[in-house]
Amino acid sequence: MTRVIAYTYMADMHSPGDALQDWRAGRLAVNNDHPHALVLGSSLELNRDEHGLSYNLQDAEGNLIHAVFDTDERAV
Repeated sequence: MTRVIAYTYMADMHSPGDALQDWRAGRLAVNNDHPHALVLGSSLELNRDEHGLSYNLQDAEGNLIHAVFDTDERAV
């Protein structure tokens, strides 16, 4: 099973804990109306990842945040 190990937004990479803290502090907002929004169902739980963050969080610039997975390519 793949896991989310980081998120990219505001031109940087952030840990899941930092992203959760930014969401709780209001620095990230849910935008289900974004043109690239992903909505999997009417249930809130279906639209959240393993860290409890919405799939449609956007940063202060209006860009959706992106997950980095443990299976993504790594430079050696």
